[in-house]
Amino acid sequence: MKDEAFERILPQASTEGRHLDEEFVGIQGEETSNERFSLEIDEPSEDEEDSVSIELDPYFTPDLSGESSSECESSLEPASSSHEVGLKRPVFVWKILFVWLVAFLVIGLAIACVVFLRSKGLAKSKRVASDGANIIRYPIPVPLYVENLEFFFLAQSKEERDLVSIELELTLEGRESYIFFSHGNVLLRDVIYKFLLAQAPVRNTYKYWENILQNALADHLKNTLPQCRIRLIKIIKLDRL
Repeated sequence: MKDEAFERILPQASTEGRHLDEEFVGIQGEETSNERFSLEIDEPSEDEEDSVSIELDPYFTPDLSGESSSECESSLEPASSSHEVGLKRPVFVWKILFVWLVAFLVIGLAIACVVFLRSKGLAKSKRVASDGANIIRYPIPVPLYVENLEFFFLAQSKEERDLVSIELELTLEGRESYIFFSHGNVLLRDVIYKFLLAQAPVRNTYKYWENILQNALADHLKNTLPQCRIRLIKIIKLDRL
């Protein structure tokens, strides 16, 4: 019985010893690795002065009111603002250039409109002038109306007194004169008849009466009845009865 118990205990002891050996070996490996990768740092001696040493003010009291943070922010603000100004400056320059460009375009359009309107006005005035010249060159013809009147009167010449029958051809100028003649025929005949009675030619012949009627009678009618607008007076026949 003792032998069997001993045989059972031996394998367990051997396995436990093996585990202990492995743990021990692992610990030694870690120590050696730590020793291998360890850095030697020399501490400065008291006699040597540390160049990076910082002396602290024993009377320094920290400000917890937040003013230091605001000062830091204010110290940082100029840099940021200068950066923003640097970014905004090109945009401002482009805006100025755009405004100048629009102004030049507006001025150019205004000048073009003025030149166009002036040229159009000159062309129109030239056209009107040419039309006027055409009207002067080719005047509108004035209509002429011819009317005949016959008179019987006692003509007193310097030598003798004769009963004369005379037929006159009156040339009227314009439509207004024709309308006046149509409505004022009696008035016109009365004025001519009185003028014939007042004349005293050298002889009652065609030659003397033609000169009186074509000149003196025409001027008398223009002064007495200007609305009749008689252009010409011609003797068609003259008979002494």
